[in-house]
Amino acid sequence: MRILFPALSLLVAAPVLAADLTAPLNVTAATVYSQGASLTYRAAVDLPAGNHRVLLPYDLGGYSFSPPQLKVSEGVSIGAINYLTDVVYDQDALLSDDQAKAKAAVEAAEDAITAQQTQARTVTLQLAALDTQMGFLKSISGGELNSADPVQMRALAQMVRDEAEAGIARRLELEQQSRDLNKELSELTAALHEAERQFDSLSPPAGQGGIMAISVEVAAPVSASFEVARIVNDARWSVDYDFRLDYGDDPKLSVERKVVVTQTTGQAWSNIDLVLSTANPFSQSAPSNAGLNLARIYKPEPIGKLTSGVRMSAAPEMMADELVMLEEPVIMATTQFDGLSLNYVYPRKVSVGHNETAQLVLDSFALPVETSLLAIPRIDETAFVMAAITNNTSEPLLPGMASYYRDGSFIGREGFELIPAGAKADLPFGAMEGVRMTYTALRQETGDSGIITTSNTREDVVEFSVENLTDQPQEIRVLYALPYSQQEDLVVSTTIRPNPSETNVDDVRGLSEWMMTIPAGETQKVRLSTALSWPKDFELNWAQ
Repeated sequence: MRILFPALSLLVAAPVLAADLTAPLNVTAATVYSQGASLTYRAAVDLPAGNHRVLLPYDLGGYSFSPPQLKVSEGVSIGAINYLTDVVYDQDALLSDDQAKAKAAVEAAEDAITAQQTQARTVTLQLAALDTQMGFLKSISGGELNSADPVQMRALAQMVRDEAEAGIARRLELEQQSRDLNKELSELTAALHEAERQFDSLSPPAGQGGIMAISVEVAAPVSASFEVARIVNDARWSVDYDFRLDYGDDPKLSVERKVVVTQTTGQAWSNIDLVLSTANPFSQSAPSNAGLNLARIYKPEPIGKLTSGVRMSAAPEMMADELVMLEEPVIMATTQFDGLSLNYVYPRKVSVGHNETAQLVLDSFALPVETSLLAIPRIDETAFVMAAITNNTSEPLLPGMASYYRDGSFIGREGFELIPAGAKADLPFGAMEGVRMTYTALRQETGDSGIITTSNTREDVVEFSVENLTDQPQEIRVLYALPYSQQEDLVVSTTIRPNPSETNVDDVRGLSEWMMTIPAGETQKVRLSTALSWPKDFELNWAQ
């Protein structure tokens, strides 16, 4: 059942008679989280003295998660607040100036299409009339002209010819008009679609839907302000970085930090105050129940000799009877930034349409940087430029996406992980094509050992080289993961020439480092010999 509340003009006098007064409810501020947002709506209504209902279009979808919080200006007493569904109201009375202009543009486009369609229909009818005329000329037969003299025959023939030629010319003219009208109609239709898109992007009131009906009492006429706050799930923000490295003897790194805001709340945000927060209002807000942690022991009973089918069917029942069961499920808590919450207040008004994404520049700054070349010869064919940075800002660099530029050229784009304030990190800035690597397997042998075979063996010899093709000497950090074993029966021994500068780098077992200074045009090589042995009844799982 639909309920009709016509929007009453505020010209209604101020007697004590109750009135229903409708006003638009627009978003004026938003605090956006990584998922979700706290929205503030405002409506202004001139209230005469007396008891009234203020009707505010309101989407009820978010009520189950966050009931709206209502504030009202002084001089207004609030009574009951009712939430009504499927209410029909006057859309035009609630349109803003921009929305009214956009709707007028839609209506003008619709009128233009109607006029164009009328012209096209007129041309179609004119073509039909011409076809009727030409059909009559074709119907004149020789038998009907037997009584005509030669002069009359010539005059009639000339008339038929003139009319036919005029009909052909007229048809060509009308067909051209039809084509032109159809082309213009297509353009007008496209203009209508654009006007409708512009109108829809402003999120005009639908004219039917949910209504927040607020009963108020006013002692004297007042220009009242209503503020509604609620939390919604249909918005989010993330950070996006541009890292620009000036590579050379005196490297410099500039950072442009942007935010990407997306909202699908069903209503446009027009010139709102925007705050970006790292808080998460949807996270767990109360401690978990510690529950019970019961431990039991049991004495297993012999099963005896059962067929495999009986054992398979009996085992689940026995296990269900005897196995220790957890009283409470294990809860894995995920916490961003170790409880740290930051708010960024955007300094300007922001507009974001429904189902739109806006990118906003947050700030820009420079970071101290040291560059180096990193080579992984076991996998890569070139070395890569790395930038060691220190986050000397007073806040963490939040996770997001990052674009990397080296000397003005775009290098790549990838995910960016959190860098706490004061922490160090390495950022990638693309391949150094002038430093090339090769990786070669020189020998691989497998076999048995012992007069009576008791073990398997494998010997591998590999060599990697790093070549400097640039015209300058290059200092290159080379990393290679040496094989190792955590099983006593698998014996691994490795011979390396030359030895690495460091082993177990960053406490990663087997990870070895060579610090190479390679003159221009020269190559350095490293050879690794690996021997493995293991018992006969086992198989080796290892890829060199």
